[in-house]
Amino acid sequence: MSDIWDLKMWKTLNTTDGQQFTRLPGNLVFSLNVNWFNPLSNKAAGKHKSLGTIALVCLNLPPHIRAPS
Repeated sequence: MSDIWDLKMWKTLNTTDGQQFTRLPGNLVFSLNVNWFNPLSNKAAGKHKSLGTIALVCLNLPPHIRAPS
């Protein structure tokens, strides 16, 4: 697998009337990634900081646009 769209799940995900969900215009698929961490990584010394990222990616975009190298 080189891309998330290679998964069989996307070909078998149907709407309630049996149409393939990802083939219908306007149906978008998103990935939400959330990651938080202590950049100082030293809780014992009492240094408590929090740094985080939230990324929402539209998976309908071509791979070179949604995940540039």
